[in-house]
Amino acid sequence: MQVLYLRDLPLEMGEFWEAVKLMISDARLLIDKLLMGFKPEVRLENIEDDTCKSGIYDSRGYNFLQRPGNLLDKGIEPMIQAALAKKRSRRLVDIETVVNPDGTPTTIPHWWRSECCKYIEYEHEFMDLLLMCIHLTGGQPARGPEIGSIKHANSTQFSRNIFVFQGLVAIVTCYDKSRTMRDSMHYIVRYLLQEVGLMVVEYLAYVRPFVTAIERGQPTHRSSEYFWIGCKDPFKDTYVTKIFKRMMQKYLGRNLNLRDYRHIAIAIAQEFLHEDLAIFGIDPEEVVVKDK
Repeated sequence: MQVLYLRDLPLEMGEFWEAVKLMISDARLLIDKLLMGFKPEVRLENIEDDTCKSGIYDSRGYNFLQRPGNLLDKGIEPMIQAALAKKRSRRLVDIETVVNPDGTPTTIPHWWRSECCKYIEYEHEFMDLLLMCIHLTGGQPARGPEIGSIKHANSTQFSRNIFVFQGLVAIVTCYDKSRTMRDSMHYIVRYLLQEVGLMVVEYLAYVRPFVTAIERGQPTHRSSEYFWIGCKDPFKDTYVTKIFKRMMQKYLGRNLNLRDYRHIAIAIAQEFLHEDLAIFGIDPEEVVVKDK
C-alpha cells in the first residue's frame, strides 16, 4: 500500500486513484443524460485542428468544430430530435410550424421551463465534475486563474485554449507570473485522457449549442468564448477552489484545496515519473511547489 503524507495526514494512493476514476465515471453518466439518449459517433483521431493564426483560424469565435471535415458544426439538430423524442411529460421543447404570409413555413420552439431548469442543473453538475477530471488528469495542475480563463473559441484579442492534436484533446495556456520580467512567453500544454477529452468534445459539439438554444433571449444566455459556465466572465479563483474542495470532500472524504493538490501532484511526480522528468533534464528531487 502506497501512502502519501500531507501535513502529517496519510493519503492512500489507491483510494485517491479510485476517487479520480469515480469522478470520470460519474461525469460520463451525466453527459449521457445531457445527450438524452443520442449517441454521437465522435472519433478524436479523425478530428482535424489547426494552430495557424491567420485568416479564418484566427477569427473571433473559431474553433475546431467549424472545420468542415470534422462534421461537428450542426450538433444542435440531433439534440433537438433527441429532445422531441422524450416522453411528453419530460419533454424540454415542442416545435410549432406556422405558415408565413408568403406561404413559407417557419418552425417556432416552445421551451418548457421546469424541464429546462432541470437540464441546466445537470449541466452545471457535469461541468463541475469535468473541471475536476481535467484538473486531476491533465498533468501538472494549473492555478485557479489559469483554469477559470480557459476559452473554447477565439476571442477578439486572444486565441482559444482547447485543441485536438493526433487524437488527444489538449489545453494550451500561457499563464506565467514572470512573463513581464523575461519579456517572453512560455506555453503550457496539458493533454487529457481520451475519455476526458471525448467528453470535452461532445459537450462543445452537442450540449453547449443545445444549452445556448434554451437560454437564448434569457438573462443567463451565454455567448462567451469562455469554456466554463461563468457566462460572460471567466471563473473566479475562489469559485474554482470552492468546486475543488466540495468535490474532494464528496469523493475522497478529505478537505483538500488547490494548493494541497499541487503538493500532492509534485509528490506523485517525484515518486513515479523519474524517467519522464529525466528526458527534460529535470531532477525529481529539485521539483518544488511555489505558492503565491
